[in-house]
Amino acid sequence: MNRKPHKKPPTRMTLREAQDAGSQTDWQRLRDMPDEAVTSAAETDPDNLPLDDPFFETARRLPPSALLKEAKQQITLRIDADVLEWFRASGSGYQSRMNAVLKAYVQTHSGHGQI
Repeated sequence: MNRKPHKKPPTRMTLREAQDAGSQTDWQRLRDMPDEAVTSAAETDPDNLPLDDPFFETARRLPPSALLKEAKQQITLRIDADVLEWFRASGSGYQSRMNAVLKAYVQTHSGHGQI
């Protein structure tokens, strides 16, 4: 029987807690690493998708205005407090930016056509 190894559940914290926690990156170790070692670590990191030719063959840049022109529907949506706080902190138009993020996600995960 194949069992997946148990992963530690993600840590949940508010935006404020994350800002107060500070970086856990060992910046001095990174500065001391040769460029080749940094490149090798980045290339073998499964969370670091390559920005190679195949990526750019399918990628496309959309101006925010292209994402915001369509008619919108008003809904009630429950959002984690820290996510809402982060978007609100970006200033006026935060709801449109949230919509743009969601639209980009849908377009990325449903092929490259318009939705």
